[in-house]
Amino acid sequence: MVGRKDQPIKNVVLCAVLVSLFIPALIFFTVALSSGLSSPEALTALAEQYVSRKQNLLVIGMLSLLPVVLMVFVIWLIRKIKNRSADVRDLAIGGVAGILAVDIWMNFEYWPTYLPERTYAGFPHGLEFVIGPIFYAPIAMVIGMVAAAMASRRKASR
Repeated sequence: MVGRKDQPIKNVVLCAVLVSLFIPALIFFTVALSSGLSSPEALTALAEQYVSRKQNLLVIGMLSLLPVVLMVFVIWLIRKIKNRSADVRDLAIGGVAGILAVDIWMNFEYWPTYLPERTYAGFPHGLEFVIGPIFYAPIAMVIGMVAAAMASRRKASR
């Protein structure tokens, strides 16, 4: 049976999943508007990018979920090692903050070079969407979790 302590962590993970899936579309649309496309043109470009073979927004969002899955595994491992009732909500929030920072960075790194012409810049552009979730986001997740652990210990010692 799921305890009450598990509920806040599930909420944090659910928010991380939803935000990771929507960050690429939100940043794409924001960059499209700021690059001179009108709202209807930006919405059309957004819809077309969801069915595109290259830099598909859904695939980019799914790749962004890899570090979230890793974070859930790390939290499970921490709770298994410490004890079942260990409060890891702060760790989850710190990890999510690091992951989302990398998600935002990688999307703002790529989409301004792609829009408004919607032409692919060629190699190595687009690798941000693979390198970010696989290499940078786990590092940012660990840094966020360590910072959250230090902050919660400092708060507890007061």
